[in-house]
Amino acid sequence: MGGTIAIDLGSTSTVVAYQAPGEPPRLLCLTPYSLDDPCVVPSLLWLASADVSKALLGRQVLDADLAHGDGPQLQRDFKRRIGLGLETPSGLPLSAEAAGARLLRQLWQALPAQISPERLVLTAPVDLSLVQLQGGEGRAAPIAQLLRLRGQSLGASRQQLRCAQVLGKAGLAIGGRDIDRWIAAHLWRDANPNGTLLGQAERLKCQLSDQPLARAIWAPSSGPSQELQLSRDDLAELLRQQGFIAQLDGLLESVLAQGRRAGVELEQISAVLPVGGSSRLAAVQAWLQERLGSLPIHHQRPIEAVALGALALTPGVRVRDVLSRGVSLRCWDRRSRSHRWHPLYVPGQHWPTDHPLEVVLACSHDGQGAIEMVLGEPLDQQRAEVVFENGLPRLRQRPGPKWCLRTGCRGCVSGPAAARR
Repeated sequence: MGGTIAIDLGSTSTVVAYQAPGEPPRLLCLTPYSLDDPCVVPSLLWLASADVSKALLGRQVLDADLAHGDGPQLQRDFKRRIGLGLETPSGLPLSAEAAGARLLRQLWQALPAQISPERLVLTAPVDLSLVQLQGGEGRAAPIAQLLRLRGQSLGASRQQLRCAQVLGKAGLAIGGRDIDRWIAAHLWRDANPNGTLLGQAERLKCQLSDQPLARAIWAPSSGPSQELQLSRDDLAELLRQQGFIAQLDGLLESVLAQGRRAGVELEQISAVLPVGGSSRLAAVQAWLQERLGSLPIHHQRPIEAVALGALALTPGVRVRDVLSRGVSLRCWDRRSRSHRWHPLYVPGQHWPTDHPLEVVLACSHDGQGAIEMVLGEPLDQQRAEVVFENGLPRLRQRPGPKWCLRTGCRGCVSGPAAARR
């Protein structure tokens, strides 16, 4: 049986969805890795030996009561490090990329035998994005991170959706695990925010999605058991103190500004779809209501929305993304006898490009034996970053360099570098 598989690799949970031809989409419960309700796979790996093929994954780690260990065998929170060129934390046997690859490989091998998918969709969601539907509408279904425009309704037409165009996006590398660390440090300042304390902090956070007050019992390694208590008001104040709400304000204003540059005002947005586990927090929902209360806000199935939305856009739908920052080539200016930056791609340009870019490089003097090619990516002068201080994530603004140099190596480098050929 053909069809499409969509995998949304999340920091906490990974969702695997499937749609057979002519049938509605559904989540796949992959035994023995998936939870029951919702049917998601915890993004956890436990390496009991050097043989990574024998790693425990997802629910297996929870059932073995290994999810809150502090040893190097436990791999978690690796999504945030993928593609950033960050060094692997000391003691971990796998890099973030290798851990993600192992998780995806084992999930693929666990697909039901009767499923032989024709297409695979991997999602890379951003915290906030503004998307415009063009060329008609498809069937009614959740669409990942979609803000529909000009009153378009997915169920009002039988035409096939042809393009989903990103008008603006902004994100920050912070997630539910960081909030768990803030809660743990707030509740028990004398303990490191790890191990079983983090597990109880996560339980309290999840309880507050459905009730105003949450309680849990924590048994520290030494001393009697302790009762932990947290209210929705406590969590909302904690998020404000950590700068989380202020960062959301900045991200929202950035996306709306990009939308205005594309000719779209706030009142033209017809719906908001929150996605991800953190969108269930009462503080986040209150923030959405306060900032965007004039717009319909759909809170249905935030955990599965990205994967199901990917299926709703596949096949036959072209996604046009937009560059948040441009890319320039460093060139030597003979007249000024200095380097300058020549733009190749500019911020706001649609991606992927309609035509490939060809760059012709020439020698600057006879007998030259090498050509230097340096690509630069402009950075905002003030930008948000997540730093860890004493094991706790901190949000802060810091001045950024004018250019981030990119070469053939993985990730970004802070100093001059060149790719020679």
